[in-house]
Amino acid sequence: MGLFEKFRKKNEADAASAVWAQAYTAVPKFYVDPQGEPFGAVALTEGTDTVLFKAPQNQYQVDGRPVRQWKIVFFSTTKGEVLFEQEYFAALARLQEQKIDERDDAILIKGLSLAEMLQLQQEPPEDDAPGWDAITEECDRVYPHQEDPKHYGTLINWRFGGDQPLDGISVYDGGSYWHFVTYGLSELYDKESDIPEISGYGMEFTFKLKKDAYENEEDEIRCVCGILQSIARITFTNGELFHVYESLYTGQSEGIDCNRRSNITGFITVPDDKFHEIDTPNGKVCFVEFIGVTDRELKAVRNQEIRVKELYEKLGSDVTDYHRESVL
Repeated sequence: MGLFEKFRKKNEADAASAVWAQAYTAVPKFYVDPQGEPFGAVALTEGTDTVLFKAPQNQYQVDGRPVRQWKIVFFSTTKGEVLFEQEYFAALARLQEQKIDERDDAILIKGLSLAEMLQLQQEPPEDDAPGWDAITEECDRVYPHQEDPKHYGTLINWRFGGDQPLDGISVYDGGSYWHFVTYGLSELYDKESDIPEISGYGMEFTFKLKKDAYENEEDEIRCVCGILQSIARITFTNGELFHVYESLYTGQSEGIDCNRRSNITGFITVPDDKFHEIDTPNGKVCFVEFIGVTDRELKAVRNQEIRVKELYEKLGSDVTDYHRESVL
């Protein structure tokens, strides 16, 4: 690198540092919602370059309690009033287009004009989440009369410092079972990967849990959601893809149910018999279904005593039954 190139890079770095130093760093104020939970709010002021933390929940606590709810309040100096407020992480995603610079823990947003603020106030266009919509369309095909399934969303998105990689999990009533469908392993919003024919990791997870006389069915459903989040975390952190007719050996002897009493300790994967591979605006997505299996069955697969496809045939069902015995 030549002497002038070194000076140029140093000047660019100095200029970038000056921009950050001159910007306003949004400092939150804290309030309590009707349920008694604290929430934080930061102001984004018209015409003011502002530093916003990507994960403010990691920066602040109130009386030792984590603050999980956050808002951005948009203030107009032209009108001298608050224009509106938005959920923090949804607003942060939409403000990416106004980004000047970015660091590991924060982004620098340019001062917005009144017109730009009012534009942000408008409802996002319907095609803001084409990947999400494509999955929902497939769900509607499979369950045409369930317009409002159970849905378990993620409060803080993974890319903004949350610990849940999936944006959400919908749970449909399959009659004798609950049918779980994930949102988040594929590209739900904009196309970001370099492979045009594949959306994100090219997969979403499904799971069928037999309805039974559970002590608390809602707890069991939430437990499954937690398990699917944990499996997705393997992909997000290690890049591991899950294909059909594979096994996931957990090494645990306790059940995967919320009370840890079941014989089911791990999983095999199969093609979901109801959900087809879909073509989304961001590429193809296939649905990989997880089936709960016993420790004995998993060890047999690991020891090559039986292949996953053969075990699936022996099971005779893709619905996970926490109370069944091993078929081996």
